[in-house]
Amino acid sequence: MIVKFYQTAQTLGETAFETELAGDFKYWSRTQSRWGQGPGYRDDIADWTSDWFREEARNEREEFINAEIQQAWQKMLADLSAQISSNEKARNVESIASPTALQAAPSS
Repeated sequence: MIVKFYQTAQTLGETAFETELAGDFKYWSRTQSRWGQGPGYRDDIADWTSDWFREEARNEREEFINAEIQQAWQKMLADLSAQISSNEKARNVESIASPTALQAAPSS
């Protein structure tokens, strides 16, 4: 269940901006031209990428992703709660029906 949630969140994150980022030639040109210009390449790329994701034009998509992840989280918690409840009920039924429970019961 948790693995499925993680996969859902990961897929949403990976695909949400994929087309837009892949098509941002200005971003890719800037990162490509930075290559080989000395120390700080990784930091520059990380900063530019963070800036790219922080642009206001991407806020709506980020809000959508967050809502989808929140919904998947709530579903996972509900499913886990139902599973725990079901397991507890099954254990209660087993303990009532087990021969040792019948033997331990006081006789009237």
